[in-house]
Amino acid sequence: MLLLLLLLLLLLLPPPPPPPPPIMYYFYYYCHYYYYFYYYYYYYYYYYYYYYYYYYYYYHYYYYYYYYYYYYYYYTTFNHHHHHHHRLQ
Repeated sequence: MLLLLLLLLLLLLPPPPPPPPPIMYYFYYYCHYYYYFYYYYYYYYYYYYYYYYYYYYYYHYYYYYYYYYYYYYYYTTFNHHHHHHHRLQ
């Protein structure tokens, strides 16, 4: 049940934000004011972007660690109960 809840939470996570628009480079060449304006926006955006990815991957690794631990536990208990069946075949 908890695994299903974690999976639902994982699906509910918003998609990663898109990279900054390439128009930023045009602004840099055409106008320096636009360049500085985009420069601040660019760093603010990437700060959020990397913070989001750090949280996203940390959540993923925690989730998969729990998933494999759960799967290993399930597999070992299942084999213990049905070990004699494998010996007969």
